[in-house]
Amino acid sequence: MITLLLFAPVVLLGGCLGAWRIYRSLAAGGTALIGVMVWNAITVEPAPMNLAGFHVYVDDLVALALAAAALLRLAPNSGALRRLQAWWGFGAAIVLAFALGAAVHGIKAAGVEFRQFFYFAAAIVYAASFPLHAGTLRQLARVWLGGCAALLALALFRWMAVALQLGIASTWATVGAGQPMRVLNAAHALFLAQGLLLLVYYSGRGGTWRLFVYALAGSVVLLQHRSVWVALLVSAGALCYRERMFRPFLAAASVLVAAAGLAVVAAPERVTLENEVARSLVASVEEPFDLDRSSFGWRLLMWQEYVREFLELSPIRKVTGVGFGNQGAYEVAEGESAVSAHNIYIYTLNRTGVLGLATLLLGYAALWRRVRIPATIRGAVPWNPSNLLFAILVGQLTYFTVYSPAADQGLLTGAMTAVPALWCRFEASPVADGEEEEAAVAAGVV
Repeated sequence: MITLLLFAPVVLLGGCLGAWRIYRSLAAGGTALIGVMVWNAITVEPAPMNLAGFHVYVDDLVALALAAAALLRLAPNSGALRRLQAWWGFGAAIVLAFALGAAVHGIKAAGVEFRQFFYFAAAIVYAASFPLHAGTLRQLARVWLGGCAALLALALFRWMAVALQLGIASTWATVGAGQPMRVLNAAHALFLAQGLLLLVYYSGRGGTWRLFVYALAGSVVLLQHRSVWVALLVSAGALCYRERMFRPFLAAASVLVAAAGLAVVAAPERVTLENEVARSLVASVEEPFDLDRSSFGWRLLMWQEYVREFLELSPIRKVTGVGFGNQGAYEVAEGESAVSAHNIYIYTLNRTGVLGLATLLLGYAALWRRVRIPATIRGAVPWNPSNLLFAILVGQLTYFTVYSPAADQGLLTGAMTAVPALWCRFEASPVADGEEEEAAVAAGVV
């Protein structure tokens, strides 16, 4: 009891200071969110706290803090509120889906599925509550790359444990779905890929972290999440299209990737691979071409079941969806599966209905318009940060065709929502980091 009395004020004070920092700084909120993501990657299955019979995770507390800070920041900002109209509609759709699901399946079951959508939406409105200028983007990039460094160190440790056949390697066996090289999941691999884009972009401006670039690129390849490979290639292509200096790099990389792919697919039996890493890479490249083993074929069957369930709803329920918490198993490939749809668009349509999907697409359509820079401006300002955000956006949308949303992706989506109308006002006449927000407000572009 005495220990509780001594430490309770310290914990309360620390919580208040943390909440104040999250309210004041996007970097602080991003650090909290990314820190929790890294911690979850380390623990694999984080233990929840039991409050009144409900499981509460650290992720829940961080998401609630971000949402509360966003509401306080956005209340007096009519311009930001207007920019987020579609996302407010998306938030209302997921809350309605939670209420409908809780009434049918119970609060616990509905809450499990609601969580990831809430984390995603909370991160969006939080990041969008801060004006995005060059200094803010650099701060967010530093936090993101710090998370990348932690995940990269974790992956290297796990690969070493697998190579040395240590007993601890079995702890994360479920992460890799039976494949020893997949020591991080697809969401973490995407995080590393986006960190690679940030690092390439800023190192292209004269940075010196080239070794980190190679380490991130190698880790994305070795983690063998093919959906992340595709998302990264799409993002790299978009960045090279918008930033001319990267075009030779894309051409060389495309030739190398095409040559390696043809060599593996056309004549794998002629290549003797004694190395476990090489054999695993070959298996990852070959799998999409094998209909019996391809995970994409399984996903197509799952998407069909989710769409079929949606089409069988009444007209009114088509608007609101089936709700969260549906624990029913779907018949897939002569078996049953109760996992999510592995597609944010189909998953959103099924659980939140036309309302949820329409607001989600409207939100992304607004982002697309915001980061799409006219050619005349692009030519005058070749290092326009909107080009980087555009590349990240198209990669994210590609990745979402096979996976569900995550909080870290909401952070990027919200940052894009806060993009100024004309980045060139800052790029043409750069100012100190501390003066950029005032300049943005004075210019009327945020």
